[in-house]
Amino acid sequence: QFPYHVSARCINRDWFSIPMGEVWEIMSGQLHFIHHAFNVRILAFVLMNNHFHSLVATPDANLDRAMAWFMRETSRW
Repeated sequence: QFPYHVSARCINRDWFSIPMGEVWEIMSGQLHFIHHAFNVRILAFVLMNNHFHSLVATPDANLDRAMAWFMRETSRW
């Protein structure tokens, strides 16, 4: 019923090591995936130079699994 504020930052507060356009493509692709695979509703997503903020709702109470997938796969890319 209530959305979560989810945020994560790069190690040592460093900027992303690839161009922001590529970071956006990777993250938006994984957001699309978790929306369909985990039924995560993305209400807002803001990408900054070294972190992101998002508002998400998880009707299936699976925020832990969805974010584990999202963080692992965006890091791999």
